[in-house]
Amino acid sequence: MNKNIIAVIGYANIDNIDYCNNISKLAFDLGRLIVDNGYILANGGLGGVMEMASKGARESHLYNGFSIIGILPNYDKNISNTYIDIPLASGFDVGRNLSLVSMADAVIAIGGGAGTLSEISLAWQLGKLIISLGDFGWAGKLANSFLDDRRDDVIYSADSPEDALDIIKEKINDYSNKKFTGISSSISISEARKRISDYFNINECELEYLGKGKEGIVFTDKKNVYKIIKNPQYYFKYYIHFHFITISNKIKNMKCDLLYPFEVFYNDRDLIIYYKYKPSKKINDKSLNLKIEDFQELLNKYYFSDLVYTGLRPENILCYDNGELFICDIGCDMQYLTEEFFYSMCRRAFAIYKLLPYLDSIKNIKEYLSPLNNEDNFQKLEHYLKSDSLKDEYNSFLKGIGKFSIQRMAIIDFYKSRENIRTIFDYGSGYALIARILQNKLNKKVYAYEIDKDIIEKYKNNYNSLEDFGSDADYINDLIKRGIKFDSVLCSLVLCHPLASDEDERLKIIDDIMNNIVNLSNSHILIVICNPLFNNAVSNIQKRLINNNDFYYSDSLSFHKSINSSGRIREDIHRPIGFYESLFKRFNLKIKNVIQTGDFIDNKYIVNNSDFILFDLLKN
Repeated sequence: MNKNIIAVIGYANIDNIDYCNNISKLAFDLGRLIVDNGYILANGGLGGVMEMASKGARESHLYNGFSIIGILPNYDKNISNTYIDIPLASGFDVGRNLSLVSMADAVIAIGGGAGTLSEISLAWQLGKLIISLGDFGWAGKLANSFLDDRRDDVIYSADSPEDALDIIKEKINDYSNKKFTGISSSISISEARKRISDYFNINECELEYLGKGKEGIVFTDKKNVYKIIKNPQYYFKYYIHFHFITISNKIKNMKCDLLYPFEVFYNDRDLIIYYKYKPSKKINDKSLNLKIEDFQELLNKYYFSDLVYTGLRPENILCYDNGELFICDIGCDMQYLTEEFFYSMCRRAFAIYKLLPYLDSIKNIKEYLSPLNNEDNFQKLEHYLKSDSLKDEYNSFLKGIGKFSIQRMAIIDFYKSRENIRTIFDYGSGYALIARILQNKLNKKVYAYEIDKDIIEKYKNNYNSLEDFGSDADYINDLIKRGIKFDSVLCSLVLCHPLASDEDERLKIIDDIMNNIVNLSNSHILIVICNPLFNNAVSNIQKRLINNNDFYYSDSLSFHKSINSSGRIREDIHRPIGFYESLFKRFNLKIKNVIQTGDFIDNKYIVNNSDFILFDLLKN
């Protein structure tokens, strides 16, 4: 028998309720399933829901004569219903409610009046897992809601006893380590406003209240946003003070401005986090036209900052006036990056994006996000999204994030800082992810060329968002014949592909490609290749499978590499840097700059590996 105790609470008398047969069956089936699953049933020991749950428990195939506990209100054990195995005469009258919920590891409520309401309230304060079964009484009214901000979960809703047991199996371990440590005082909104006013020399009238969460209360004076921690127990405050200080310093010391910096104010009484105020909107604002790239960009900022935000929710995400997303709630959910936490953040962000049109109608978003904490479980989303390809869409979404997007991010950052480049031709556009971001996010006019028609068909949504695209030589020849030129031509990971089985044939194709991109470019070309300087390196993205006995850096040769994201083996051509320098010189191109992408895996010489090189070229 499992040591976990499940308390069932609810109506003490169901005879006068119109739908009593339905309630009786729910309670009966619930009691049986609780014992069927190896749990111990506890209840108030009397009639109504308590009696029917006890009766059902007796019908379980695992019932053993010690499966049902009844906590009775007076000192007479004989008042218990006939199905109770262990009657405990408390003598506490209504105070026995506290004894019942305190011994339970989870509480399931069916309907109920004032007594059930008190039990739910006590269970909430004690940190218990609470489930409402059915839509009756107080339990039904409180389903999918939270009683106050001392907890960040909700009273879960179950439509059937089976649903209730599924929730228990999934979540009971999450609650096992939550211990009740007494009622702690919490700072009021008015007191929080006064303290911020005093510390920062701001008139109280200028501090606009923005809201509060499980950790703090937030205000703004339209210059800064201030979050004061509500329950500053000293050891806790001492820990998070240093937690926030280290993260704040990490963000400030970054070479590039990925995340918005914040400051930390700390004294013996209070901890306040504050940062510059910028006008923003909620992501469900109807005036916004958010795209999936916006969410990928947000996740990339955290990934390349080596940070993660756990427990991502729609209310945490705001949109600046420039269309940039940011996470507004700086708190203990901001942690150093681990792969497990980061992919949880990715799954939740993807779900939030997909549910954007429905956010106003969703009562409890956690119901849809919680299953994504540990696995790619998008089943709940199908309530709104009638799709059997959500996992495929998510995998495509991942390709634009983190270690899978280093080359992509480098290209986008390059064009982001060059406002003079307004038109781009993407030669060898592949999935057209980069082209789509350049057009949708950076407002560039993008044309694309991809020789593989099957790829264009598979990713037609990306291609259809572009200014124009084609898949054969006639498309290129027609543009050149008409004298159409672009501010920049992008050629990413084309020249280092096999292209043909014979090296002489490959070199002819490279010359044809160079002729095309030079003729299409007005002045600028950006060429990306696999970095030939790190041929034996292992990175976050790939492992190059090169036979060292046959390898000479100065030679051109074919080699294979294993792609970490898919396990796929891909062929590439190694050519030394000198090959590309001679090639560009032959086509009258001047190398303005060489950019290498970074990586998080260091070798023994403490040099960051670089998977890709970007050649920033100008026509002479």
